[in-house]
Amino acid sequence: MDIALLTPNDEFTPGGSWSGHDWLDGSTSPEEQFLDNKKQSRTLTPNLTRRSHKKSRNGCFSCKTRKIKCDESKPLCTQCKLKSVECQYPTAPPRRELSNSIRRPNQPLASSPMAAQFTLNDMQFFHHFLTISFPHLPLGNEDVWVRDIPQFAQSYTYLMHAILALGASHLNRLTPQCGYAKEALMHRGHAINGLNTCMAKSQHAYGEADAMLATCYALTFQASYMADGIADFVIFVRGCALATGKIRDENAQTAFNLAPDRHHQVIRPRLQSLPQLNTIHVANGLSALDEVQVYLHHEAEHKFYASLRDVFTALHQSPAAGYLMFVNMYRVWYDLDHDTFKVFLDSSNTTIQILLAFFIGIQMIMAPLTAHEWPERTGLSNSGVETPGETLGISSAGGQSLLGMADWMESVASKVPEELQWHLAWSRNLVGTVIAELSGLPYSGPPVLYVGRKESLHDASVNMSPATSET
Repeated sequence: MDIALLTPNDEFTPGGSWSGHDWLDGSTSPEEQFLDNKKQSRTLTPNLTRRSHKKSRNGCFSCKTRKIKCDESKPLCTQCKLKSVECQYPTAPPRRELSNSIRRPNQPLASSPMAAQFTLNDMQFFHHFLTISFPHLPLGNEDVWVRDIPQFAQSYTYLMHAILALGASHLNRLTPQCGYAKEALMHRGHAINGLNTCMAKSQHAYGEADAMLATCYALTFQASYMADGIADFVIFVRGCALATGKIRDENAQTAFNLAPDRHHQVIRPRLQSLPQLNTIHVANGLSALDEVQVYLHHEAEHKFYASLRDVFTALHQSPAAGYLMFVNMYRVWYDLDHDTFKVFLDSSNTTIQILLAFFIGIQMIMAPLTAHEWPERTGLSNSGVETPGETLGISSAGGQSLLGMADWMESVASKVPEELQWHLAWSRNLVGTVIAELSGLPYSGPPVLYVGRKESLHDASVNMSPATSET
C-alpha cells in the first residue's frame, strides 16, 4: 500500500489532524516518572552504637526460601555452595532516572502498549464506543466491532487511540459542555502516527490487518463529527478501500467479513422498504449541479462531477437505484491515481469545493435511505431519551454525523469566492432544513428527513451487481 496516500504533504494539511495541535508540543509518548521514597534511618539511643545496615533484596531465591542471609556471591553464594543446590538470582530491574515532578494524569498517552496510560475519561470514551458510536461498516460486522476489535486494541495501541478518538468525538457532539474535543484530537493524532508506522512495514503479524482496517474506519467515522473534517473523511474513505484491497490481495486472515458482495447481501432485503425521497430536492439539485459544468477542467473535477450526477439521475429512477449509485459514488476517490487525488485534495481548487458542497447536500437527502444500513442502531442515545432524529429512524450516531457534515458546509463555503457563493444555495438550504429537523425546530420549504415510506419496491432495472456496493 502506498503510505503516502495517508500521509500529509507539503501542500495539504487535512482537517487540522496533522497540523500543530497541543498534543504535538512535546514527546508523544513520555515515560512514566517516579519519585523514590526517602528511606529514613533509625535514630539510635546515644549510648547504643551499631553498624548501620541496609537490607538487601538481591539475594538468591534459595536463600530467600530458606529465610537465611545470602552473601550474594556470584555465580554461587556461600550457602548454596555448601548445600550443593542451584543458585539463581532475580533479574535486576532497569534503573530509573529520578525526577522531581509527578506525572500529570492528562499527559499525552504513550505509543507502546506497555507504556500507555489511560484516564477515567478514556474509559468513558471506550464504553461509549462499544455501546453507541462503533462504525456500522463494513456491513454485517457489528459483532466484530464490539467483540474482536477491542481485543486487538490491547495489542495495537494505535487502534485503541482510534477507538477512543471516535468515542470522544461522538460524545463531544452529544455533550459539548464537557469539552472532549481536545482529547479526541489527541487520540486521533496518536492513531494516525501509529497507523502510518504500521502500514510502512513489509510484514504484519496476526491481527494487524484487522487493526489497520478498523483504525481507518474509526478515523473515517470520527471525521464526520469534526467541523473541519471533510478532507480527512475523503482521505480515510480511500484508506479503508486501500486497506481492504490489500487484505484481499494478500488473502490475509481477518475477523471482518470482507467478501466483495457482503455489503450487497446485507442491504438487498432492505432495498424493498426504502422510503420515497422528496423529488423536488432531487430535481433542484440536478439542475444546480449542471450549472457547475462550465467550470470543469481537471480529470478529478470531471470524474467527481459525473459520480454526483449519476446519483441524482438514479434517484429519479427509484430510491433503490439511487442508494446503489450513492454507494458506488465513493469509488471515485480510490480509483484516482496518486497525482490526481492530490489535485482533488487541493483546498484552493474552487470547483472541487463547490462539488464537495453538492456532496454534502447529497448526504442530507440520502439520510433516510442510508439509515437502513443500521436499523438496529435506531433509538440508541447516550441519555436514553429519543431524539428528533431517532424519531425519524436515524440513529444517534447517524444524526450526529449529519450535524457534523452540516458543519462541513461552512468550512467548504469559506473557500469559495463571493461571486460563486450562489452555487452553494441548494446545499445550504438542505443543511438548514436538516438541522431544524434534527433539532425539532420549525423550518420552511419541503422536508428532507421527514419522507413518506413505500411499502414495496421492485425495480428490475436496478443494477444488483456486487461491484456497485463494494467499498
